[in-house]
Amino acid sequence: MSGTDLTKKLIFLLYSWIYRYCYLTGLFVMETASRAGRFFSLRIRRGEERAAESFHRLGRSVLRGLQRARAVLRRRQRRSQQIISSLHAGGRAIASGRLKDALRLFMRALGDIWLQLWPILRTAINLALPIAAGIFFWQTIQRFSSQQYALHIQYGTEETGFTDFGYVENEQVYDLARSEVLSKMQGVQTAKPIDFSASFILEPVEEDIELTDQYSISNRIIAASGADVEEAYGLYIDGQLVNAVRDKQTLLDLLSLLQDRYKSDDPTETVSFIRPVAIREGLYPSSRISNLSEINRQINRDVKGEFTYTVEAGDTPSGIASQFDMYTSQLVALNPGILESLLIGQELLISRAQPFMSVKIQRIESYQEPIPFSIENIEDSSLLKGQTSIAREGEPGLAAVRAAVTYVNDMEEERSVLSRSVLQEPVSQQVKVGTKLFAQNYGTTDGPTVSSNFIWPVASSRAYVSNGFYGYVGHGGIDIAAPYASPIIASAPGTVVYSGYTVWGYGRHIIIDHGGGVQTLYGHNSQNIVRVGDVVEQGQVIGYVGSTGNSTGNHCHLEIRIGGVQRNPINYLP
Repeated sequence: MSGTDLTKKLIFLLYSWIYRYCYLTGLFVMETASRAGRFFSLRIRRGEERAAESFHRLGRSVLRGLQRARAVLRRRQRRSQQIISSLHAGGRAIASGRLKDALRLFMRALGDIWLQLWPILRTAINLALPIAAGIFFWQTIQRFSSQQYALHIQYGTEETGFTDFGYVENEQVYDLARSEVLSKMQGVQTAKPIDFSASFILEPVEEDIELTDQYSISNRIIAASGADVEEAYGLYIDGQLVNAVRDKQTLLDLLSLLQDRYKSDDPTETVSFIRPVAIREGLYPSSRISNLSEINRQINRDVKGEFTYTVEAGDTPSGIASQFDMYTSQLVALNPGILESLLIGQELLISRAQPFMSVKIQRIESYQEPIPFSIENIEDSSLLKGQTSIAREGEPGLAAVRAAVTYVNDMEEERSVLSRSVLQEPVSQQVKVGTKLFAQNYGTTDGPTVSSNFIWPVASSRAYVSNGFYGYVGHGGIDIAAPYASPIIASAPGTVVYSGYTVWGYGRHIIIDHGGGVQTLYGHNSQNIVRVGDVVEQGQVIGYVGSTGNSTGNHCHLEIRIGGVQRNPINYLP
């Protein structure tokens, strides 16, 4: 079978299949519509005639549409047969040598094929054009949104001529370059002022274009200034030029030497400068190029002086640290031993002189620290109220700590605990606390001794009663004369509820509460050595004999008060 016959048969089979498919589909739709019409016709009752008529009209419209589709398919089938006939006749014409007839037949066949395909192509084009337009529109947006732009710098003026300085991201780069030039040329005399005139043109550029930085621009402006310049390496601290040197390595060695003085062998350690440091190669005026010793002097100078504080009454290490916004550990590091002894008038070092180039050291430190033990109070009725006794000594525990520590110039600045594990648990201290009242019954009237629990308050062999109870009007106690500064002791255990001074009356005096409404008062003291809240034991020194307040000689005025009423101390002393 020849190629022409094969092509003819394939085309005929294709159109026959399409025709059968459409024809059968039409018949199926017609049959379905007819069945649907009969189904609904059975359901129609009164008042539904108009709806049924509308449905029949719809069925007839569908039928006419199918008939038109069938007619179209028949025309296409006839045209397909014409195409096949033309191709077959053209083949025979070629076989018989009639080339012109064969060409005419083939052209007619191509025309018929075009008429067959044109509706399909037209539909495809109608669908493809909006899609293509949308794709083109989207690509256009993407292209313009991703397009990179840059400022093209033309340095100079029309009179002096323009020099191409390349492209920069924005005008700020040029402003930074101008500041860089002014920093480098500070104090440098030039034949004429440096001209910073330039024009900027916004232009689209390729993504991989190399933009000019501020330092390259500043070098070109300096080169155009006519000043005496040379290649060197500038040291910048906090973005400001310190000076420049010709040898970069010596400058690096100097900076390393500043850091080495604080380095250790700790592998976790990092050392850096507090201030940002940079070394930049470029053009510098010869007058700004100095030797290494000059730069060393500049960066090793102090920028802050030493500051001290004088301790005042009531100061504590933590309070002083808080006052100056520092950690207590920092204050202790500057002043070792202040946790054990802090004296009024002592000068504390608050800060040392701060170098211009401060160095920050960060380490991960592992160490052990004690865990403080707790105190467990146990009530004991065999002890008087205010008395205590240690039943078991406490023992601190031990913890392994891993912390990130930051130092500035060897002074601890910050400590952050990363982990903590207990190596040994602390043992709590057990303290017996007395609950027994000192005296339960002192009587309500003066009479014989009810209790012998009190002791004489003045520890001196030369002490004697110089004035008795109510020896004069308003004297609600007894006066025990003794040499100046003889020790005054607590007549019974208790808690100090007053320790102070009045100009008249008792002068410098102490009041101790013994529980059960019983208090003792010790007046006219030269010195009180206990404070309010102190728990004192019987016989403990609480002050010294004097003659303060309303007094005519050295003595201790003793009062015993029961329920707020002054009693004769002689009745209660042994």
